[in-house]
Amino acid sequence: MLTRDIEQLMLPKHRSEQITSLIQESNETYIPQRALKAPDGIPIRVGMAGGLPNNSITSDLVSGCLSAKQACYGTCFAAKAFWGQGIDFGVRVENTLNKSLVEQDIDKLPTTQRYIRNGWNSDPSWNWEKGLELTRIVRDKGLLMIFISKAFRAIDESLMKGFVENKAEMRISLSGLDNNAQLKKRLEFILSYRDAGGVAIPVIMSACYNDEEMNKRQEFLVDWVLKNDFPAAENSLRFPIDAPVTSLIDLQKTQFIKDSNDVWSGRLFSDRLLFPTTTSMPDDYDGLSSGYASQIDKSQLKALFVDPVKTHDQVMSNPDGFVPPQKSGVPEYRT
Repeated sequence: MLTRDIEQLMLPKHRSEQITSLIQESNETYIPQRALKAPDGIPIRVGMAGGLPNNSITSDLVSGCLSAKQACYGTCFAAKAFWGQGIDFGVRVENTLNKSLVEQDIDKLPTTQRYIRNGWNSDPSWNWEKGLELTRIVRDKGLLMIFISKAFRAIDESLMKGFVENKAEMRISLSGLDNNAQLKKRLEFILSYRDAGGVAIPVIMSACYNDEEMNKRQEFLVDWVLKNDFPAAENSLRFPIDAPVTSLIDLQKTQFIKDSNDVWSGRLFSDRLLFPTTTSMPDDYDGLSSGYASQIDKSQLKALFVDPVKTHDQVMSNPDGFVPPQKSGVPEYRT
């Protein structure tokens, strides 16, 4: 089934190469003309007790993520922040997991905080093994572990079983800008995780493209997650107005984000992608009851949109611009 679906999502080679080139050109504008240093490995901490910007996040499993050729969509806030600090975002360095330290941080969380998420300024798939260790610590404390990932690395059967047993929620980002191999791997991941008994939530990173081929690909992606009964969410990609990759965007269907150089379209599928992003949710979110959207009571979903990304209609009706959710796009700065 996936093979036939993937054929409809395949971009022709020249198109894929064009997107890759625009992403690289965009990223290179953020890299300073000086030697970059590798990131330092750091202890993994949790919440504000661990010095993080809010109580819902943990430090990443690794520091660094991808090179300028690959950093996500030519717009990654984490990459820009690292490069701006003279740190090479393309070098990955493992961070340290100290069980006692993580437990101490968790013990200092407010009792209303029922979940924590990993995948803040890097991607957990670079070290799924350590991700499972973290999950076990978090679950033993009675909290929900959520991973925000683009599934760069596949996950083996044993690890997957461990995540499922500890009820880890996997949120996998999907975009019309993903290349064919990336998209195939991500769709296989969410199918496999749910088949193993876990909850996987596809998050469509949406945009209004100025090209029918790209918009059709995005529409097909939305149709695919709904047809396969996933509880899917949507986030709106933000594009710096002067970035080369922004040439793919229909600017007539965007507005500036308030007090920034970035444009966005807001949520385009708010009537179909009904589940919240993690940055929208209340602190007491403790997970979904099923990995199948049709089996979930949707009467309470509205209560999960505490600080949502605005819808497309809302964005277009306000030329003064909105701010994004308070917990989204927060970069890591190192002293």
